[in-house]
Amino acid sequence: MDGTSAGVAAEGEGTAAPTDQESRDASMHETMTAWGPTGLLHTPSALTREAGTFAVGLMIDWFKVSGFLCTAEHPCNNGTSTSDTASHIGAVAGVSATLIPGLEAYGTGRVYANSNDQGKPQLLQVLGDLTLGLKFVKPLGSGVMNVGGGAEAIFLNGTGGIGLSGQGTSFRLRGLFTAALDKNGGPPLRFHLGLGYYFDNSGKVVSDVEDARTARLGSRQVISRIERYGLGINKVDRFEIGFGPEYMLAKDKVRLFAEYTMWLPVNRQSYECPKPGDITVQGGGTGRSDECLAEQGFSYLPSKVTLGAKFFPFDGGMKGLSFLTAFDLGVTGTSKFISEVAPQAPWTLWLGVGLTADSNEPAPKIVEKSVEKIKEVQVGTALVHVKGFVHETGTNTPIPNAIVSYPTGGIMPVATGADGIFGDDVPPGAYQFSIKADGYKDGVCGGNALAAAAPGAAPVPPPPPVPGAPLKPPTPGVLEVDCALEALPKVGSVSVSIIDVEGGAPIAGIAVTVTDAAGSNPKSFTSDGNGVVRIEAFIPGMYFATIDAEGFFATKGTFEVKVREDLKATVSLRPRPKDKLVTIDKTEVKIKQQVHFATDKATILGDSIGLLEEIADVLIHTPRLKKIEIQGHTDNTGTPEHNMQLSIDRAEAVRKFLVDHGVEASRIESKGFGDKKPISPNINEAGKAKNRRVQFLIVDQDAPPPDPKAKPKK
Repeated sequence: MDGTSAGVAAEGEGTAAPTDQESRDASMHETMTAWGPTGLLHTPSALTREAGTFAVGLMIDWFKVSGFLCTAEHPCNNGTSTSDTASHIGAVAGVSATLIPGLEAYGTGRVYANSNDQGKPQLLQVLGDLTLGLKFVKPLGSGVMNVGGGAEAIFLNGTGGIGLSGQGTSFRLRGLFTAALDKNGGPPLRFHLGLGYYFDNSGKVVSDVEDARTARLGSRQVISRIERYGLGINKVDRFEIGFGPEYMLAKDKVRLFAEYTMWLPVNRQSYECPKPGDITVQGGGTGRSDECLAEQGFSYLPSKVTLGAKFFPFDGGMKGLSFLTAFDLGVTGTSKFISEVAPQAPWTLWLGVGLTADSNEPAPKIVEKSVEKIKEVQVGTALVHVKGFVHETGTNTPIPNAIVSYPTGGIMPVATGADGIFGDDVPPGAYQFSIKADGYKDGVCGGNALAAAAPGAAPVPPPPPVPGAPLKPPTPGVLEVDCALEALPKVGSVSVSIIDVEGGAPIAGIAVTVTDAAGSNPKSFTSDGNGVVRIEAFIPGMYFATIDAEGFFATKGTFEVKVREDLKATVSLRPRPKDKLVTIDKTEVKIKQQVHFATDKATILGDSIGLLEEIADVLIHTPRLKKIEIQGHTDNTGTPEHNMQLSIDRAEAVRKFLVDHGVEASRIESKGFGDKKPISPNINEAGKAKNRRVQFLIVDQDAPPPDPKAKPKK
C-alpha cells in the first residue's frame, strides 16, 4: 500500500472526491423516463436523486408514416386496403420525488391520439392513462455498481370517453442494474439494464366492444390491428428487456444515450388466437388479419432502438432545468403483426422538458449594502395607512383585481383583493387615486392623509379638500377612501363579412335579418360598402341571422354574443345558377345531380355543396312543403348491416347541412334504407352508381298555388 485508502486519490493527484453539495447538484441530472422513474427515455436506472429532491417533467411524442398498419402482406378492411396513412401525437406529464435515500415515488399521466385513414373511426384517443410507482435502489461498495427494483400500478383509460377502467388495471415488477463508471474518478460512462414483467390487462378494456360486435354479427369478433395499436391493447403479458449506455460531456452539461428495448410476450391469460375462418375485422369478411404468437418468431415481436440526448444548460438557480430530444427507430414488429400484441411504430420523435428542485438547497447569502446606498429611506417619517374600498356604483358589490394608481410617481400601483379592498402606507398629503377595472368605466377617488399628532403636540391642520374625497372629516393616521365605479353595459357586438363564394369579393347592400333564439324580435341590417354588417349593443345570447338576397341562395346562420366581446364572422353567398338543378314535382324534390360522398363515408364532398345550398334555398322559399323525408341509399357492396348504417349516416349528414343553412329542423327528417331499394341492377359500376343516391320525398304539403298560366276550367 502507498499510504492512501482504496478508492481515494492521494493529495494533489487524480480526481478529488466531490463535496456533499457537488453530489447533490450532480444528482439533479438524474432525469425522469417517459413513464416516471429516473433513467434514460424508456429504461430506468438503478440510480436516483438525493433525498429531498423532486422533479416534474413533460414530454411529447409524434410520428407520421405511410404503409404502416395496412400492407400487402397484412391488409386491412377485409383485405381491401393494402396501404394506410397513420399519425400519432402524445404527451406524458410526470412528477417524481426521492423520499428517503434510495427510495423514489413517481406518477405520470399519459394522453395520446392515433389517426389512420383506414380506421373506423379514423381517430382514436386515449385520455388519461395513469401510472403510480415506487423504485428502490442501493449502491454496492463504492457506488460504481448499483442494483434496485420497483413496482407500478397502471390505471388505463376506458374506451368511449374520459375515465379510468378498473378492469384494465395493469401491474409491472422491475429489476434494475447500473454500472456507473464515472464514480470515483472513472470515465464519464454508465451502463443501465432493466428487466421487468408486465401483468397486462389492457385486453379487458375492449372486451365489451368485442362481445357486442360478436353478438351483432353472429361470429367471433376481435378489434382490428388499427384499433389495437391506436388504443394500446395487448391480449397477453410480456417480459421486458431494456439496455443502454449513457455518456456525459462538457462537465455533465450534455448526456448522450442509446437504448435497445424489446418485449417477449407471455400468454398468462390463455388467450386463444383467432383461427383462419373467424371473422376478425369490423365490417365482416373471413380469414385471419394477423398471425399468432405460437406460430411466429422474433421478427414479429416489438423492439426498438433509441438515440437521444439530455441537456443541462444552466447553472445557479436554473441548474435543475433540463431538455431532452430522442428518436425511436422500430427494429421488429413494425411490418409483421401478431394478434396478441400491439404493433411497434416505425419511428417516433420525442421532445421533453424537466425541472428538478432540491428542498434542502441552502438559502442564498444576503449581501449587506452600505448605508450610503439606502439614503432614500427617510427614517422617522410618520406614515398614514390608506384603506380603500372599490365597489360598483349604487351597490356594495366589491370589485376585485381593480388597479389603483397613485397621483405621483415612485409608488407602484396596487390591486384590490377579492373583497375590493386595497391598502398601503403613504406619507401625509392629498391623494387622488385613478381606478381601472375590467367591465367598468375608469374612476377617481381620494382624500387627505393626515399624520397623527405626537403626544402633547397641537393638532395637525387639515389640508385643502380633494375632489372625490369623503365628506366626513379625515382621521389622523388613517385615510379611508370609498371608490365607486360605474359598470359598463353588459352587451356585445358582432361584425359579419359577407362575400361572394365564387370570387371572394365583398358584397355591399345585402339585407340581414337577426332574431333571438326563439325566432322573435327581428332586426334588420344592411352590409356596408366593404360587405360588413355591424351588429352592436346586443344582449348576450344565441341569435339567428337570415340572408335572403336577390341573385344568391338564401342562407341562415347562428352566432353567440358574449359580454363585451366583438365577434368576427364571415358568410359566403353563392350566386343562383342559370340552370336550376332542383325542381319540385307532386311527390318529390327532384335533383339533376347526385350528392357525392367520400368513399364508404358520410363526408359530403365539395362538389356537392352548391347543390345542397340550392336545395336549402328551394325549401326556404317553398314553405308549403311541410315535411320532407331525406332517404339515403347504397349499392350492395359490403354487408347489409354496414350499408344500412352508411345510408343512415349519409342521410343525416344531408339533413344537418340543410338545417345549418336555414331549413327548419321540424320540416325535414332522415332515413336510411341501405341496399334494400335499388333502382338499377347491381351488376356493374354504372348500375351501382345509380343506386348510391339521396332522395327528397315530400311527406306532407299544402296545396300548391294555382298556375297563372293554366287555362280556367269551363
